[in-house]
Amino acid sequence: MPASHQAARPLVVYIDGGSRNNPGPAAIGVAVFDREELRRAPRPEASAPSAAEEGPKPMREIGLFIGRATNNVAEYRALLRGLEEAIAAGATEIEIRSDSELLVRQMSGEYRVKNDGLRPLHERALVLSRTVPTRFVHVPREMNRLADGLVNRALDEWEKGRRPGNAKDTGLMLGGLFPPFVQGPFAALLVLGVAGVIVIIAGLAGFITRRCPRCGGRMRRLDRAIVDPRDRQSGRGRWVYRCQRCGHEAGRDFAGRSLEDQTDGRAPRR
Repeated sequence: MPASHQAARPLVVYIDGGSRNNPGPAAIGVAVFDREELRRAPRPEASAPSAAEEGPKPMREIGLFIGRATNNVAEYRALLRGLEEAIAAGATEIEIRSDSELLVRQMSGEYRVKNDGLRPLHERALVLSRTVPTRFVHVPREMNRLADGLVNRALDEWEKGRRPGNAKDTGLMLGGLFPPFVQGPFAALLVLGVAGVIVIIAGLAGFITRRCPRCGGRMRRLDRAIVDPRDRQSGRGRWVYRCQRCGHEAGRDFAGRSLEDQTDGRAPRR
């Protein structure tokens, strides 16, 4: 960061995080401002990133795709990045402004963190916030347009980069199920897994057909089965298959004898 931005001063940090499909592809938005400049200039929330010249200039502006996450995780990731940027800039005081009431109340100690996935992020944010005097302020979404715009821009750029035919496209199009750096390996594993499941289901459903050893015709499973007289009460048995072309039956009885050996030379049963 430039030396002019590292002088000790109170800083205001606007943060936002969001995901599409929740959980899904997620991004964070962070805008760091000098508090004195905010007081002398129009509020930054009146300007979208594309029109930032209408408001005060942020010292640091970040829109970053973070992979697959929930909205709440993205909010905390934005908080962590905002605290890190403000501390690195030499902030004497930090004011975090967020439109997430949950995050603000949890960081202020009003709400407990019950989600196991948020606890490590919350604890890390507490450590950083104790490094420099920090306060958390909830603002309406319309007053956080700058950070919100950075989130949407990062997600739009990611979506654009993963369209078919684009050089940034990686592996199969998984709709944001995995971060970009694991999309290739996970895509292959996913395809293999789905193919295996389809084969198993098809076999159980009888769609994988047996072929007649005599004529090569399609064999159909009969409704009756070979049942060992000793196990007749239990109903255990083995299915019998009949060729739809020549009528040949195949299967094995409980003595291990092949049905084609037993029925060889006989007229097929109709």
